[in-house]
Amino acid sequence: MSTSANLKEQEQQHIDGELRAIVKRQHRKQPTCAAESLTTEKSLIVLAAAFVISLAAMRYIYTICPELNESEKQHMKIPRDIQGAKMLGKVLDRYKDMYYFQVMFGVVAAYIFLQTFAIPGSLFLSILLGFLYRFPIALFLVCFCATLGATLCYCLSSLIGRRLIKYFWPKKISEWSKHIENHRDNLFNYMLFVRMSPILPNWFINLAAPVIGVPIYPFTLGTFCGVAPPSMIAIQAGKTLQKMSNSGDAFSWTSVGILTICACLSLVPTILKNKLKKKTQSKSSVAIMSTSANLKEQEQQHIDGELRAIVKRQHRKQPTCAAESLTTEKSLIVLAAAFVISLAAMRYIYTICPELNESEKQHMKIPRDIQGAKMLGKVLDRYKDMYYFQVMFGVVAAYIFLQTFAIPGSLFLSILLGFLYRFPIALFLVCFCATLGATLCYCLSSLIGRRLIKYFWPKKISEWSKHIENHRDNLFNYMLFVRMSPILPNWFINLAAPVIGVPIYPFTLGTFCGVAPPSMIAIQAGKTLQKMSNSGDAFSWTSVGILTICACLSLVPTILKNKLKKKTQ
Repeated sequence: MSTSANLKEQEQQHIDGELRAIVKRQHRKQPTCAAESLTTEKSLIVLAAAFVISLAAMRYIYTICPELNESEKQHMKIPRDIQGAKMLGKVLDRYKDMYYFQVMFGVVAAYIFLQTFAIPGSLFLSILLGFLYRFPIALFLVCFCATLGATLCYCLSSLIGRRLIKYFWPKKISEWSKHIENHRDNLFNYMLFVRMSPILPNWFINLAAPVIGVPIYPFTLGTFCGVAPPSMIAIQAGKTLQKMSNSGDAFSWTSVGILTICACLSLVPTILKNKLKKKTQSKSSVAIMSTSANLKEQEQQHIDGELRAIVKRQHRKQPTCAAESLTTEKSLIVLAAAFVISLAAMRYIYTICPELNESEKQHMKIPRDIQGAKMLGKVLDRYKDMYYFQVMFGVVAAYIFLQTFAIPGSLFLSILLGFLYRFPIALFLVCFCATLGATLCYCLSSLIGRRLIKYFWPKKISEWSKHIENHRDNLFNYMLFVRMSPILPNWFINLAAPVIGVPIYPFTLGTFCGVAPPSMIAIQAGKTLQKMSNSGDAFSWTSVGILTICACLSLVPTILKNKLKKKTQ
């Protein structure tokens, strides 16, 4: 009896050890959240600082707008009602043709600002975009702004707002958390439903989603698709903006009915899936009941069930990846389609540029060498003052395009931005473009590129995966190091990061901070662009030494942390 009890106790200890090991492995793969360690007061201070910086950026955009007369200036503000939207629409409509991108950029920036800080008023901007632009362009802009603003709000809430959300809306968070758990296997469809229905306000969805564990992929995709139907109605109403008396005129009983139908249809796949699941479980239950099993087998099944349940609960918190089910051929087809669509968008941007003469047109292409950057710089410098935002938007779009599809050549655009703009503006633009492009490349690789990456670079992936595992607790510092050092090319980092389990937060933040030092050197070199003979002139032994020191310094916190950990142990 004593031996039997000891064996049973040892077996239970072994099971408990396995359970703890699985939980520990799963938790190590999830990024820690800085927000959990922030007090409510500190979170409010950081939020206020972010708001003030964004407000200053909005103010800067206003100062570089075209010269307006006094009667027009009083209407240059974010509309709070339909009358304000009317007056702003009249002013912007006068300048739209001559300052196409300035007007577009101003409205887009205001829209993203409102969405990022969960400020009401984006409905009037949706109507305004419908008034100013053709339906397809307006719809894309609204969906893009709503999605980007909501995603920034999601990130802000995830990083610094968790305590604030739980502090101000504890009951509402608890209730919605239960709904999310019930729809955990169908989050994309559920996000479509809540975006199209008036059950929850959009600002609350944006703030609460990261707090209750909604992954960023279904959140972003669900937002982009879910805001489209209500946006269509607002944009269509914008065509008759000057005849509207209040915002209620944008919605009729017909449009409300259409939205209700769309919201209900978004849940149909979920309902069908649940019914099929119940039928399958019912058949499985009958089969199990009809099978006789001894006590040992039942106990082993129970243990296996516990292990699977823990693994499943941990994995359910992570977004599922559609790329795993795509063959290499299908992935290539989807990638080619995404590339062609982006290329068409770049072509469209080129067609709405200012009229150029024949000698200038031949230089309007993404530079492949320093001579191409020189010639393009000369052309853009002539038009920069009159078409400030057109020039900026064109270079930014080209930079993001190269980064998204891991195409070499962004170094020349960094030098070009240094030539065209003042140092602080150029540095922000380069860091922003590099980060956004790298993040889009990360998402593209995560969604459709996993098989391709593993197929083309299996050995390199395996080697870097080991390094990532060794630095799993200090991924932000490690990302800083690889961005500043020449150990791995940036295009490979962008493509491989999601495949080997680098979370998006340390990837994005590490990229934004890590590309700054090498970008500073390229931008500074841009000040003497016309004197350069090749791209090697941008980097001297001094600059290489500075980058090496910066890269080494980025690892100092990791080394100190590991030493402290060893001493504690």
